[in-house]
Amino acid sequence: MDLAPPPAAILLTGATGFLGAHVCAELLIRYPSARIFCLIRADGAERAGKRLARNFKRLRLGDERSMGRLVPVPGDLSKPRLGLSEVDYGELAERVEAIYHCAANLSLVASYEALIPANVTGTQEIIRLARQGSPKHLHHVSSLGVFLAGRRQGLTRVDEATLPAIEDAGPVGYAMSKVAGELAVHDAAPALPVTIYRPGLIFGQSRTGISTNDDMIAQILRVGARVGCLPDSTAPLHTGCVDDVARWIVALAAANAPGRVFHPATSGEPTFAEMVGHFRALGHRMEPVPIRSWWREVEERERNAASLTVRLARTAIDLVLGDPDPAWPHIESTTTATALRRLGHDRRAPGASYFHALSSHLVALGKLPAPGARPVLATTKGRSA
Repeated sequence: MDLAPPPAAILLTGATGFLGAHVCAELLIRYPSARIFCLIRADGAERAGKRLARNFKRLRLGDERSMGRLVPVPGDLSKPRLGLSEVDYGELAERVEAIYHCAANLSLVASYEALIPANVTGTQEIIRLARQGSPKHLHHVSSLGVFLAGRRQGLTRVDEATLPAIEDAGPVGYAMSKVAGELAVHDAAPALPVTIYRPGLIFGQSRTGISTNDDMIAQILRVGARVGCLPDSTAPLHTGCVDDVARWIVALAAANAPGRVFHPATSGEPTFAEMVGHFRALGHRMEPVPIRSWWREVEERERNAASLTVRLARTAIDLVLGDPDPAWPHIESTTTATALRRLGHDRRAPGASYFHALSSHLVALGKLPAPGARPVLATTKGRSA
């Protein structure tokens, strides 16, 4: 694969998020002379800069020297011209040579209508900027969630070339909004160089276990530890630690592959049961039970913030873990695996070392009982009280 010339200026959205911040850190490493313009929702450049710095500090990313190449741009994805003045918009369009669009509202409970401004309108506005002046290569981060309910629509297998339909997302507003956003990018492709990346479930940092409140798997584990059980599901988890996913995206982007779609995620590893097995091996008390039994435990006994987040996301969780069967189709990623191998990257799956790091991180924050501790809450007969 031919490498693209290094861009002198890049526009990045989502730098104050989780994946976007790690993509930003990878871009700083790969392009040591590039300036990265970070579109950030904030009232003024100073506040935008502070938001960016706080996020990088929290995630332990970047250094003072490289951070000096980040240019905070206060704006709003959902507004015309990204919320910029006509002059600022024109200058930005003139300067940047590539765009990485990572920003999205990740809510699994919001309606499709509520997510349109950030996830659909925002993508349309980024496309307009990419078309302004000289066409800019648009790197759009979509999601494997576009196929969240694909099996129920007759899709048994999908690959990078499969075009999603809104029905494949099922009733989850987030997945529907990602379909709409991706389709807008596909429509723009004939006149614009675009590459689309569909990551799966994004885990925390591979070495530290650091994650965010948007990490639904971590929330499920927290709730499971409190009630002493987790769903007995062998559903495949198309995953990747956030730093790995960011590295894969930036490596694939540098390979200059307009018109392509990639799946920067593992091929279903680990399964949910394997993940639970890692935590049980560490000493966490999490007994596998039928998923509907688990939901009864959670609804009857859990009332904290993590439980509320999980309960509100039940529709999406049931589609992934299976109630009664997983709704995700078989996801093929051979094209991505081949491309990454040629670039010197393996799609490593999160394993024992990652789950040890995640466990240690959550225990240190007081969000998970220490290994060996009895469940916090009483459970039904046959399990610890």
